[in-house]
Amino acid sequence: MSEIDKLVLSIKRAGDGARQAQIRFVECVSVDWENKTMNAKGAGDGVEYLDVALGFGYTDIKPAVGSLCLIGIVDGQEVVTFLINAEEVELVETKAGKTVYNGGDNAGLVKVKELTQKIGNIEKDLNLIKQVFAAWMPVPYDGGASLKASAAQWAGRRITEIKQSDIEDAKIMH
Repeated sequence: MSEIDKLVLSIKRAGDGARQAQIRFVECVSVDWENKTMNAKGAGDGVEYLDVALGFGYTDIKPAVGSLCLIGIVDGQEVVTFLINAEEVELVETKAGKTVYNGGDNAGLVKVKELTQKIGNIEKDLNLIKQVFAAWMPVPYDGGASLKASAAQWAGRRITEIKQSDIEDAKIMH
């Protein structure tokens, strides 16, 4: 397409009233997460942008106040704006209820309470076996029967099994 053809097309668009979408860098001033909107000001010119949509219901991004954001302006109408991305994000909410960071390569987020409980159970098991050995007194000529009896009592207990699904929040992948 020649430069003249581009100019003619541009003039025709202007005559038809068509406007191109635009993008702007802004700073997030406030967030209304309940309504999924934010207020922002232009990064270079300080122009206010009110009620910028934080998504369209299938992926909503909650930017941190003060962070640099990229917004889109629909058909050149600065009152119809939406968030494209943010420098610092507090939360990502998806329609599926799943949030994924860094491609999800590290699996789900760890449920700290559940993990702490599981580790506490393992600690109890280890302390019990330590007690078995600490309380054991060698008896001459018994062939270790007293130790075997104490160890058998401990070995009869169920050892805590940790499954990934018990400690993973699969709704937040990172």
